[in-house]
Amino acid sequence: MHTPLPFTKTADATDAAAPPQAPVSPVADPAVEPAPVRLLSLRRWVPFAAAAGMIGLIGGIAIGVASTAGPPPEQVVAEGALDALPGWAASGSVRVEQAADGRRSVVVDLDAPNPPGTGLREVWLLKADASGLVSIGFLDGSTGRFTIPASVDLAQYPLVDVSAEPADGDPAHSGDSIVRGELHAL
Repeated sequence: MHTPLPFTKTADATDAAAPPQAPVSPVADPAVEPAPVRLLSLRRWVPFAAAAGMIGLIGGIAIGVASTAGPPPEQVVAEGALDALPGWAASGSVRVEQAADGRRSVVVDLDAPNPPGTGLREVWLLKADASGLVSIGFLDGSTGRFTIPASVDLAQYPLVDVSAEPADGDPAHSGDSIVRGELHAL
C-alpha cells in the first residue's frame, strides 16, 4: 500500500487555508510590459520621430534663411563717370539703382578735396542743355546715396553735377561745379 507523504498535495486536493490565486497574465500589471511588446512599440515610433525631427530641422533652417535674407538688392539701371571741371583735381563715378518697389537712388563716389571755406558739396540732376536742375542733397564724405524724386524723368535730366556751395542759405547752384558726368542707361 502506498502512503502519501505528510504536507504534500495531490492533484485533486485543495487547500482551504490558502487564498485563491489569480491566474498569471503577461499584461496583468501595466507597468511591467513584456520586453517583446515594448521593443515592437519603440520600433514603430523611431521612423516617425526621425521624420518629425527632420521636418523641424528643415523648417528651422528655412525660417532662419528667410529672416536674414532681407530685401532684394537694388538693380543698377544707369551709370557714368564724373569728370573734373576746370580748376578742380577730382574724379568719381555715379550710378542709379532701382529697388524692387520702383524707388530710385543716385549713388555718387567722389575723389576730390573738400572745397575751401565751408566744404559743402551739393549733388544735382541737370538737363542736357543745363536749362533745368534739381538738387537731390549734400554729399558728406566721399560716397553718398540720394533719393530721386518720383516726378523726375532721368531721360530729361541725364547729367549729374557736384558743386561747391557756400553756406549762405541760397538754394541756387553756386556756378562752381567740381565734377559732372552723364548717366548711361544699362
